[in-house]
Amino acid sequence: MRWLTSVWYSLQGAGQRRQFYMYKRSLGFLLSCALLYTALSYWQNKCNSDRLETLRQKLEIEARYRQRGRVVFARKNVEAGILITDDFVEERELPVNLIPGQAAMHTSDVVGRKARFAVQKGTIVSNYDLDPYPPFLSVMAVQSKMLIRRGTPINDDAVELIQSTSEKLPTSHFEKISEVLGRLAKRDIVSGQILDRDQVLPRRFETGKPANDN
Repeated sequence: MRWLTSVWYSLQGAGQRRQFYMYKRSLGFLLSCALLYTALSYWQNKCNSDRLETLRQKLEIEARYRQRGRVVFARKNVEAGILITDDFVEERELPVNLIPGQAAMHTSDVVGRKARFAVQKGTIVSNYDLDPYPPFLSVMAVQSKMLIRRGTPINDDAVELIQSTSEKLPTSHFEKISEVLGRLAKRDIVSGQILDRDQVLPRRFETGKPANDN
């Protein structure tokens, strides 16, 4: 009778172990399914986000191409130094993404000014091509760093290049340090002053006579 009892308890223990093993397998399967679902959801959300970002960028590009702005073109070759008149320029429309940042927008901003540089027919007229510059244009200028006495040659230590806006600068200011080096000051130039052509003597090769001749 005892051996029957032992067999019964052995079978009962094996059944419990089998049930526990099956429970572990089921739990592992459920966890694997949950992880797989989480990974698939993340991948799907990322794909949707990437597609939305691509669509947004595409719509922005299309919108920029649809937006148009006016810009000034040269109707014929414009030589440096000439006075620009109506027959030299015209307004055209272009997609805004094709318009350079400093392009002249209206012929009224161009007509009546001189050409600082030559402008080829069919090209956009830049505000930097105009003399004098239109107001509020960002421009480089040469400024004195110290007192420069009359008759003193200008060297590197005495000047620096700064950025300013066109309405704050004299019409004949210098935009490159190399343009003033070696010139003699006509009068005293105080520290912090923008250099212009009225303050310095021309170089010898520019006049055909010694630089200190007036």
